[in-house]
Amino acid sequence: WSVLQEAEKAMYREKIAGRRSLERRIITLLRGYLEKEIYSLEPRMGTFAKFALALKLAKVLSFSEEENERFLRLLLFHDVGKVALPVELLKKPAVELHPAEWTVVRSHSEVGYRIASQLAELMPVANEILSFRERWDGRGYPRGLRGREIPFLSRAGALLSAYEALILGRPYRSPLPPSLAFREIARELGERSDPEVGRVFLQIVR
Repeated sequence: WSVLQEAEKAMYREKIAGRRSLERRIITLLRGYLEKEIYSLEPRMGTFAKFALALKLAKVLSFSEEENERFLRLLLFHDVGKVALPVELLKKPAVELHPAEWTVVRSHSEVGYRIASQLAELMPVANEILSFRERWDGRGYPRGLRGREIPFLSRAGALLSAYEALILGRPYRSPLPPSLAFREIARELGERSDPEVGRVFLQIVR
């Protein structure tokens, strides 16, 4: 019996190792596609600069080491659901999307959640990926969460993402100087963004 048990354990370990190897390849492919096909559609902060800013925010917010890791992973993969969307649709400014197209674009949050839920490396941030586009005032998507119903890491990550979009611009909007981006973030506290986290973030980027 001991030989059989050891054989079963060895087979299980081999199966787990094979799955982990496959998942690592999938993660690498997803990240490569995001960088090449999705994030290249609009200006983005470099990974190092984004992580440096994220870790400054995380330090002030007293994140644990585990929360730091999850936060950085979320910033890399919060848009992972967009890999399932037509690139042509992602190139269109939001103001030009027809209702049916906008429904498809908004589905990326739920698609991202399903992808993350199947991968051990992303599973810890699956709910945060699902909630990344929610708003403090409840007018976000996909579930219309409001306030503290939104996962904390999603609230923090969305602030950083909004700041990035403001200072670097988008195809349909010119970049703003940091002073105006600061003012825009401040204006939306309590509406789009968590007011407490937002005030901390503004102290960091001031």
